[in-house]
Amino acid sequence: LTLFDPVTYVILMQIRLVVTGVMWSALFSKKLSTHAWLALALITIGCMVKESGKFFDPNQKKDAHAAADSTTTWLAGLAMIALQVGAGVFASVFNETLLKKQPQIS
Repeated sequence: LTLFDPVTYVILMQIRLVVTGVMWSALFSKKLSTHAWLALALITIGCMVKESGKFFDPNQKKDAHAAADSTTTWLAGLAMIALQVGAGVFASVFNETLLKKQPQIS
């Protein structure tokens, strides 16, 4: 959490919606509507645009070693967020799968 400011963290966590849509579609063998895919694409593009400044920051240090360390740290942070998103999405979609397969309780 210390690698990203709060706004960046929240925006990156919005990728969870895209991953949930894809995993839900795959596990339930149901197609998402065109509007749903368009909404997911817009969220993804918005997240990419917000984070693109990290690669093109004019105030970034000129030292190649410091820049490489900064990029490596940032990518490690992204990997940790991807792990968090993946685990959370898998748990929620798998839980939904189990609930749908369970017999109805009356």
